[in-house]
Amino acid sequence: MRLNSAACIVILTALACSLALVGCGSPGAANVAPAARSHSYSAEPVVPDVRTPRYRLTGPYTHANLTVYLVHGAQSPHPKVMTLQEALDKKLAVVHETDNVGKLSIENRAADCDIFIHSGDIVKGGKQDRVLTTDLIVPRGTSRVAVESLCVEQSRWSKRGREDERSFSSSSDQAAGKNLKLAARSKKEQTVVWSEVQKNQDKLKKNVRTEVRSSASQSSYQLTLEHGAVKQKTEDYVRSLSPVAGRHGDTVGYVFAINGKINACELYASHELFLKFWPKLLKASAVEALTEYDGKPFGAVTNSDLVSLFSDVENAQEQVVTAGRTRIVTKETRDHILFDTHDTAATTPVLPMHRSYIRK
Repeated sequence: MRLNSAACIVILTALACSLALVGCGSPGAANVAPAARSHSYSAEPVVPDVRTPRYRLTGPYTHANLTVYLVHGAQSPHPKVMTLQEALDKKLAVVHETDNVGKLSIENRAADCDIFIHSGDIVKGGKQDRVLTTDLIVPRGTSRVAVESLCVEQSRWSKRGREDERSFSSSSDQAAGKNLKLAARSKKEQTVVWSEVQKNQDKLKKNVRTEVRSSASQSSYQLTLEHGAVKQKTEDYVRSLSPVAGRHGDTVGYVFAINGKINACELYASHELFLKFWPKLLKASAVEALTEYDGKPFGAVTNSDLVSLFSDVENAQEQVVTAGRTRIVTKETRDHILFDTHDTAATTPVLPMHRSYIRK
């Protein structure tokens, strides 16, 4: 989906006006502990829809300090795909340890379905848990294809418990935290990734009021995400916000804000594709909200942030990287970065399979 700067400004200025008309500038209720509230959104969006020929935004939907806007719009045909976790669950994918922190290999054993690797996917096992740093389409029947990775577990380089050190068993979570995601996907700096993992673990420990590092591997971010206290509080967000994504068949993505500040927007080529990733995306957003929870009141999303999230990068210089069928176009400014993921096998002009806006 491509929008020029003028279109984005018109669309989002209209959204800002709608927000102003219904008086959504009142402070949020972030001083209430996340686990103490079920939800704070009504059955229908409290902000009037912003309709354009291309898309509209509905919302906000808020739980504690996490606010979600749904994005509705045009859809595009794309090949049949599985998420990485789907493929692992069905024994149709194998993610191999390569003894190289920065690169793993994956095979797709399915005869009729591609695998869509989503940037930020965490794979558990091997000699160290890894985060996959980029989107990648793994075609059906592929024996092995390289995928970029970084370590989200600093101290281990051996078998853990009963896990197989030659491969990775699951991919149930995504990297949570704007700085962690930027360090992995944009900067690709291992030491920064380790530092952000440690910071997130410290914040989660403070907010759930118990140690969240696992005795099996204290540096493992994945094992921290599996900690009972983290899962319980994260589930409060997920239970509250999960139902909103499936209400309308034209929902293709979402914008989310934490503590009243725009964080990112994830858009997909179809409603079906969005719903495949929604549980994992929402869980990661919830973990980030829990990590950044400070109990302070917060204001509504600002008009300027809504406008700039989409329009700021439109005229930025493109950087293009192609790997097999995956073509990624990156645009970056001082305040925002955009990643567009295209399938080069598409025979007609189509929307990106995945479009990710991040506010720095």
